[in-house]
Amino acid sequence: MNRLVSISLVILVLTAIVFLAWYTAQPDVEEPAPPTDTGESVTVQDDTFGLGDIKTIPFDGSGVDREIDVTERRDDRIIIPAREPEVGLGSETAVLGDQQEVSGRISRLTRLFAGQVAGYRVDKEDGAMVVKVVEAGTGSRYRITVDPYVLTLASPGEVRKVVEAHLFANDSALLLYEGDDESAIKSVFVPFNTRESNERLQRFEDNIRVATDHENRFFYTRRVNDRVVGIAVDVENPDETKVIWQSGFSYWLPRWGRNPFVTITTPISSQARGNVYILDPEGEQPFKRVVEPVFGGSAFVDAYSGYVVLYEVEKDAFSGSTVVTDLSREHTITMPMTLPEKCDGFNGLFFCAVPEEIPYETLSGYETVFPDSWYQGDLSFIDVVLRIDTKTGSVRQVMSQSETDIQLLSGGELFDITHPYVSDSAEYLFFINKNNLSLWMLRLF
Repeated sequence: MNRLVSISLVILVLTAIVFLAWYTAQPDVEEPAPPTDTGESVTVQDDTFGLGDIKTIPFDGSGVDREIDVTERRDDRIIIPAREPEVGLGSETAVLGDQQEVSGRISRLTRLFAGQVAGYRVDKEDGAMVVKVVEAGTGSRYRITVDPYVLTLASPGEVRKVVEAHLFANDSALLLYEGDDESAIKSVFVPFNTRESNERLQRFEDNIRVATDHENRFFYTRRVNDRVVGIAVDVENPDETKVIWQSGFSYWLPRWGRNPFVTITTPISSQARGNVYILDPEGEQPFKRVVEPVFGGSAFVDAYSGYVVLYEVEKDAFSGSTVVTDLSREHTITMPMTLPEKCDGFNGLFFCAVPEEIPYETLSGYETVFPDSWYQGDLSFIDVVLRIDTKTGSVRQVMSQSETDIQLLSGGELFDITHPYVSDSAEYLFFINKNNLSLWMLRLF
């Protein structure tokens, strides 16, 4: 027995000696070098914002110049397919200054951003149209020039799980993101372009319920004890907030946009009467009801023409009706049924995405309750786009997904349009596809 043990020990020792000799003979392996950066950087501590590992944000870094072929030509139209991971869209290898460029005439339909969008803003810079995007999840910021198409990574994401973003005229953004426990929504102000700003992240309030923005201001609601308060903020001085409204009702949906006032509505439901109010963000004018309560009531209000896009439904009905009307309801234009969230416009000219049909069955196989099922994410539409002119009373279709060129330019992607924005020239309609949160631009004429 002792002899067997001795032999086993000898074998183990010889094996260890052979392995050690092989290991020491291997060449040294160098660690991969981090991306080079010529600019200064700032370290963001995770204990302040709950950002996870400490991250370094380059402030200058011109990035790496690349020529990337992202086009596919068909009938002289420019198609922008999904980008490869190394180009950005939240990739860990994205470098500040990375660009994609597509030169050529603007197509009738263009996909501007293939990733998921948490928020976007359309600006004019030196007469050129620029779209600024915050990517959902990563919080990365991208700058897009439209003609020619150039996508630039402006800032990498500092926080994860970003679910909503608001972009302002002063080149800052408010990011709403899930906290570590996923039970609270946190928020933080960030500079849009970290290469051109020395600003640090600035934490804002937790548990913002809903928010809407206008230039350098935004309005949000939060619960305080047994009431909901509405708060207006100037992003130039975010510490100076002003409570301008409060309600015992627990949930409201605000929308600001181009209007000088905030429109707030109760959530749309076929089971309850809805209210539509306007609210002075300065808090100097009284809370004012726009239209009388109606079942499913919701509206998009154009302050400059005095017209509203109003949706209403008969109690317990399968679907409702949509009209464009003045506040007195003396001049009314009837249009196919849609929801005000699918409309945008100004000066009495509206563009609305309208479902071709409303399915009787939801995505999960239940009977449709409209509009509740759509808000719950259990219903998807295929939309057409209509142009409604209150001056002439005309309603005409400007885009259908059954058109050959639209099918070609979309690559067969179906649109359930949300967050529409009409450019100041009324030449372009920007929108997010609710099905995958990608960002698109439709040329209207």
